[in-house]
Amino acid sequence: MGYSTAKPPIKITKSVADGGTSIWVLTGTDTAATVNTAGYISNAGDLGMKVADTVLYTQTGVTPLVQTLLTVQAITAGAADLTDGQGISGSNTD
Repeated sequence: MGYSTAKPPIKITKSVADGGTSIWVLTGTDTAATVNTAGYISNAGDLGMKVADTVLYTQTGVTPLVQTLLTVQAITAGAADLTDGQGISGSNTD
């Protein structure tokens, strides 16, 4: 589906002090491998994302839902480069 600036990540915490980091939440149908491609979040700078911020990404449209924690490694020309991330997995056996 691809990233849409009309549905950007939402900041759920802001840095407490200078140099602190923020946590962002993003939901979509793309895989984490697509989301962590450099430039995927094309308006990161405009949103106020900074290096070392955390992004919690939830991939919808799959069962079970897939969540990945990613870190902003760089902001280049206003776009974010995210780490490969760490998957958060679980099962639902009932």
